[in-house]
Amino acid sequence: MSSADGDSPPHSAEGGRRLLGSALLAGVLLMIVLVAAIRGHTVGGEPVAQPVKAAPQVGDCVTDNPNDPGVELFNLPALRTEPCSGPRYGEVASVIADFAVPTVDPARGPDPCDEQVRDYLGTPPPPPADGSFVQFAVVGWTLLGPDARQRAAGQNWAACAVYLPIWATAGAPVTVQYSLQGAWQRTEDSRLFAICLDDITSIEPAVCRSPHRFEVLGVAVGTPGAAQESLDAACRKIVAEALGATTALDRGDLGIQVLAVRDGPTGGPLITGPDAISADSKYSNFCLATPTDSSRRLTAPLRGLGESAVPLN
Repeated sequence: MSSADGDSPPHSAEGGRRLLGSALLAGVLLMIVLVAAIRGHTVGGEPVAQPVKAAPQVGDCVTDNPNDPGVELFNLPALRTEPCSGPRYGEVASVIADFAVPTVDPARGPDPCDEQVRDYLGTPPPPPADGSFVQFAVVGWTLLGPDARQRAAGQNWAACAVYLPIWATAGAPVTVQYSLQGAWQRTEDSRLFAICLDDITSIEPAVCRSPHRFEVLGVAVGTPGAAQESLDAACRKIVAEALGATTALDRGDLGIQVLAVRDGPTGGPLITGPDAISADSKYSNFCLATPTDSSRRLTAPLRGLGESAVPLN
């Protein structure tokens, strides 16, 4: 029945506030009683700290993002590692049980991870000194170290961890759902380590699954005085090896280009092209694949293409 009948007047707003206040007061009183009961009550047993985590094992997942701002990759970051079967940013490729942190610039000392990472992924070895081309893979890796509790417990290991190369441009893969071990031997997974370019004057990486002009498929140690014809022939051979067939080259869909690259002045940009060729400074020759039609762009990595159509826009 409605309030117009006069038999069931509604609660006033003032009455509602009184009920709410009473409920709150009852809640506060109950809390006071509970706190009073807990005080002075001793729980039996001894307090036990969480055990110190052991050193990681080869194949453990890296579940913290090594590309997050603030992660100092050259200062033994304590990124989280654990056995897993799900998404991971990278994996532990090897563990150095007793590691002494270098007191000099690590770039000047022996590389503690390069060979171990290559063995784990199956990626090609560095190019030989004779100027021969090898297939090129760009791999991110870092040394991880113990966290504060592990160090306090006497742990001084270092772990070589591989992770996906992440470019500043959005669109590159960040995690994978499965192990990276042996990834280079699996065609689709090998494409995770491709490097693509849109501008060869700056060598600024482009995301390989977005439109771009070049993909770097080979690298060689620069040898001043090498004939351009022999460089082009060697580059074409390594491109065909990376593609798995000469079909795209024979059809004229793809061409090749050899690009010399060396470090610029300290902190400065790379030097590319003929100016990079030097008898006094080390430089590299990159072997690039690019559409022969300069108005078109590649839209996916080329490695393992075989006789399929070239991905072009």
